[in-house]
Amino acid sequence: MQRQEEIRRAQLELGRLAEQYRGVMADRSDTDVIEVVRGAQAVAQRFGQMQRGASNEVLALVKASVAVVSADENVDEDAALARGVTYRVVVERAAFAKPGFVDLVAESLKAGEQIRVTGDLPLRLVVADRALALLPLAPTAADSAGGALLVHPSGLLDALLHLFELVWAGANEVLPTDEGATELAADRLDDVDARILTLLLAGLTDQAIGGQLGMSLRTVQRRVSQLMDRAQVVTRFQLGHEASRRGWLGV
Repeated sequence: MQRQEEIRRAQLELGRLAEQYRGVMADRSDTDVIEVVRGAQAVAQRFGQMQRGASNEVLALVKASVAVVSADENVDEDAALARGVTYRVVVERAAFAKPGFVDLVAESLKAGEQIRVTGDLPLRLVVADRALALLPLAPTAADSAGGALLVHPSGLLDALLHLFELVWAGANEVLPTDEGATELAADRLDDVDARILTLLLAGLTDQAIGGQLGMSLRTVQRRVSQLMDRAQVVTRFQLGHEASRRGWLGV
């Protein structure tokens, strides 16, 4: 899918730039672009400073693994939201299985935070005012105890922003319910897509589906492609598995 390919390319470019900057860290002039923050406490302090200093927008990719500051301890986020800072956050779906996490998300939504959910995220990331980014030294580590990179305006920051926007565009929106819980609004199929998916998984060809629903072959193929893009899969077999996992088959 086009968006998945764009994300893959952005990750490759991000990796290339990260290696480039790590390779020149011995040059003191490069500290104007990137700093290394050592230790969990120092990382937590920087994280708080970024939020306290933000005047416009905070972007974040939140992995399911525990960070140096948990969601319920992040008082700086509450203060930033209260003074009008926009938060756009993408959360890994696995995080919603943690006890109490859904309630925390509901509270954040009520405070004005925009939250979306996706599968596996490539890294943990926070960006303040599109001018300063914080990410772990080892993106696959379970925590940030080993330190983090603080990235100033540069090609690396541009790549991080591009990656965030691609992930954001492909993630599902989270909205509060009347009961204060959350639901994946984007995971609700409209009637047409639900019928197409049902017929597709029943083994009908695109041509037969079009005949059943009074659509052209091209329209059916376009809508199936959109469903695959939305599910972030590359094959129709994967679409069936993901549809079952997301509960689309019960729509």
